Amino acid sequence: MSLDWFRALRDVVTSSLRDSWLPFPVDKSICTKWREGLSFDSDGNTILYTSCLYQLAPVIERAVAELERFGVTKGGALARLTAIGARVLGKALLRPGDEELDRANRVVRSIYGMLRALGVRFRVLDNEPYSGALLYELGFVNEFADYARSVYKVFRDNNVSEVITIDPHTQYTLERLYPKYVPEFNIKVRSYLDYLDPGRVRVRVGEFTIHDSCLYARYLNKYDLIRGGLLRGVRLMLEKTR
Repeated sequence: MSLDWFRALRDVVTSSLRDSWLPFPVDKSICTKWREGLSFDSDGNTILYTSCLYQLAPVIERAVAELERFGVTKGGALARLTAIGARVLGKALLRPGDEELDRANRVVRSIYGMLRALGVRFRVLDNEPYSGALLYELGFVNEFADYARSVYKVFRDNNVSEVITIDPHTQYTLERLYPKYVPEFNIKVRSYLDYLDPGRVRVRVGEFTIHDSCLYARYLNKYDLIRGGLLRGVRLMLEKTR
């Protein structure tokens, strides 16, 4: 695999982030469709921040496949042409399928509903930027640092003092990486899991499986939070049935 492959991918991601705050040239409506019919606070300093990650997950997978299909891994001029093609044709090539988008939107709306049911108040940003996690995970550290400063400015300009994240990559990026590369970063970052109320957990005993995110379990110390909340919820349910 050539360096041209990584350069092409870097160029696609960084140029798209500059143009639209998203790592690939996709229709921005995929990031906000989940909001349809829902209400949000009009003011306040806390935001629900999706980073469009659930919606972008199938896009990222498809983008890499498309870059490979059009010959980026072979390097040279073809890699550079592919980078240009990905920017121009990206919206057509990389749009997720309706089923993929529906699933992502259901996940985000479920988290929204849980938080609202718990009385958590928040607003959303009209033009929500992606966190930049992909840049860091691909090893483009300098580009990530520059981009993180830009996202922090968006938060600051919108009077954001607290962010509620809904996925492990965004939580890790904001909680651990932003303070490292943006020394002035002073925004409180909480996962929606931190609001988990064991007294309101409803599960069927013996019919659920916990799939750990390595970031939550190994790096963000949320292993016991998830299990503790579920197990306490199960115990409370059993006590009520006695």
